Amino acid sequence: MLIIIAILLRLSAGAAYIHAVVTGKAKPHIVSWFFWGLTALIAFGVQLTQGVGPAAFVTLALGIGPVIVFTLAIVKGLHRITFTFIDKLCAVLTAIGILLWVFTKDPMTALWLSICADMVSGVPTIIKCYYRPDSEHALPYSMSVASMIVTLISIHHWTVAAVAFPAYILGTNLLFTTLIASRVGPRVRAWQQQTGRLQTAPVAVTVEE
Repeated sequence: MLIIIAILLRLSAGAAYIHAVVTGKAKPHIVSWFFWGLTALIAFGVQLTQGVGPAAFVTLALGIGPVIVFTLAIVKGLHRITFTFIDKLCAVLTAIGILLWVFTKDPMTALWLSICADMVSGVPTIIKCYYRPDSEHALPYSMSVASMIVTLISIHHWTVAAVAFPAYILGTNLLFTTLIASRVGPRVRAWQQQTGRLQTAPVAVTVEE
């Protein structure tokens, strides 16, 4: 029952973000969302081979949403934006992590590589959430936090294969939610401007205006 709740929460989170993209409330960074979908599907495959059980299907749900969001971003033309050096570096490092996964024979190594790749691919979105929280939507990320909490509670036998990916997703989505909801980036920059401590230009953020 808890797994079903976790899956429904995750699918609802994906649906909420998809709606935000369609209505223009969110402008996803395609580097992050493409690799988020891919790495989640890799982790799902690893969890199946490791006998994780029904909890693996929460990870599958994690992969479905980003694939749809990435497709919508392409349709809306977000792939035509100018990518920064950080964006390109993260894409290359993520691709390297996935290639290493392809050549490894150890499922657990594949799981850790997928987590590392997912982590790197999230950097552009972390930067965007910090500098432009208005270009993101906090609700889907907070729903993902709830989904991962329910998933972890539902796991009866805590193994690395079962816990590592949902725990990582929990931490990542909690970070996104905090950055968006608190608007800490704009608040810090406003304080720096008021105190005269802002001397450098902000990091370029690839968000379609």
